[in-house]
Amino acid sequence: MGVLDSISAASMIIGILVGGSSILAGVFKTMTYVTQNIVAPMQISIGQLSSMTKELKVLLEQVRQDTREQDRRITICEQSIKSAHHRLDTLEERVDKIGQG
Repeated sequence: MGVLDSISAASMIIGILVGGSSILAGVFKTMTYVTQNIVAPMQISIGQLSSMTKELKVLLEQVRQDTREQDRRITICEQSIKSAHHRLDTLEERVDKIGQG
């Protein structure tokens, strides 16, 4: 029986090794599939999103600069209009005085 026990034990060990290697091969195939079909496309998408985010930040800064420049120009126009309005008021007062006098 010692020989049969040894053969039985050896068969069991070989079965475990073959089964274990099959499991490892399956895990490796699964990991490869996940990496190629899920992780890699997600990395590409994340890279594209990052690039787009950087572009949007640049555009947003340009819009901010344009807005500041427009604010500055509007302020100048408002001051000019206010000054012109004051001159018109002064001229109107002079015309009224001439008309009355």
